[in-house]
Amino acid sequence: MGAPTIWLKASDYCIEEGYPVRTELLDWLEAQRQQGTTPTVEEFKLHQEKILAQYQQKYSQW
Repeated sequence: MGAPTIWLKASDYCIEEGYPVRTELLDWLEAQRQQGTTPTVEEFKLHQEKILAQYQQKYSQW
């Protein structure tokens, strides 16, 4: 099976760093699903911002 496809109509969910952050975000969503929880849109956005900040901190040193 391939990776799930997610279509978003809201451009504020799109980020330039794309793939690395998307992959971590999908992993987080899968973990939430396995735990039987459904994150709110606000929780999703906060986690996305956290992952993006970690990504930028890690790679801004280069």
